[in-house]
Amino acid sequence: MKKVSKDTLRRAYKRLHPDGRWFEKGAMRFFNTHVHTAFQATPDLYFFVSSEQYTSPHGNGLRKYSVRRLDTDGVETIGQFQQFDIIEHAENAAERLAKNAKGAKL
Repeated sequence: MKKVSKDTLRRAYKRLHPDGRWFEKGAMRFFNTHVHTAFQATPDLYFFVSSEQYTSPHGNGLRKYSVRRLDTDGVETIGQFQQFDIIEHAENAAERLAKNAKGAKL
């Protein structure tokens, strides 16, 4: 398990899903998505933290964090969407998942 950059995560996504759109700028802007910390468990298995923030003409909501898994099947939310209010809690969960997944696909 190792911590990887956002660029490494994006390159892995493109390698695993050449026609995928998850990391496209337009999609990320539409959902107000940010990608944060990422961990590589195996060459084809990554865990990362994303966040979304609801915006409306009446103001912005709180930014909340989700743990995601990237593998040959795509990007999947682990647990509940926007489960974490605090980024460090989401990062700790993603790191634990990556450590426990070493050598095995969940």
